[in-house]
This record gives sequence, C-alpha cells and structure tokens, in this order.
Amino acid sequence: MIPHLSERGLIVAPLGRDSEVASRVLSENGVISATGSLKYQYVRTRTDLSSTQITSFVVSGQTATIAGDGTVNGVAGYHFVATVTGAASDAFGITITKPDGTQLYQYAGQTVTGGDLVVTVK
Repeated sequence: MIPHLSERGLIVAPLGRDSEVASRVLSENGVISATGSLKYQYVRTRTDLSSTQITSFVVSGQTATIAGDGTVNGVAGYHFVATVTGAASDAFGITITKPDGTQLYQYAGQTVTGGDLVVTVK
C-alpha cells in the first residue's frame, strides 16, 4: 500500500485573512518520494513556506501528518509539521519552527473552506 496525499485548499486563517496550502507527498514501502512537496502561504503575516525536504509522512485513516524542512520567505533552516484530514469536513493545521527551534507560527487544525483535501492509501 502506498500512502498518498494530494491537496489544494483555501483555509480561513485567524482574523479573517486567507491562507493557502498545496502539497503532494508520495511514499512507497516507507520511503518518501524526493518529488514530495508542501507549500503554505499566510497573507496576513506574509509567511511563505516552501518545503525543501519531506522528512516524515504518516497516514492514519483519513489523516496525514507531514514533517519536513523548508524555507520561509526564501530563508533556509525552518522546520514544519502539518496535519491534513481529508474527510467530509477537510481540515489543515501547521506548526513552523525557526532554525533555533523556537516556534515561528502555529495554525491549529481548522476546517478548509474551499478546495478539497484528499488522503488515500493505494
């Protein structure tokens, strides 16, 4: 079975601003594909996270947890953990930590207001 995640969704962020996430992660026999990626943008804080490496991808039912390294606004050294639930009410959450390990940003799991999050095991 190959855990597979493919999503693109519009999320209502705190204070009514919009955020957007796009991701595609593939894993076969526990090995994460080098082509996997996650991108998260939050307009209000001008935070633009782009993954450079997916380090963990775990699927449990309709929920996937994705961890990795990335850049924030083009600066390397950041880490993230995102949780995606693809069900009747899709949800997304993310925590981004700075290179020194302190938290930069956290968006608690919120229902997606547009798009579709899909978590499948093939």
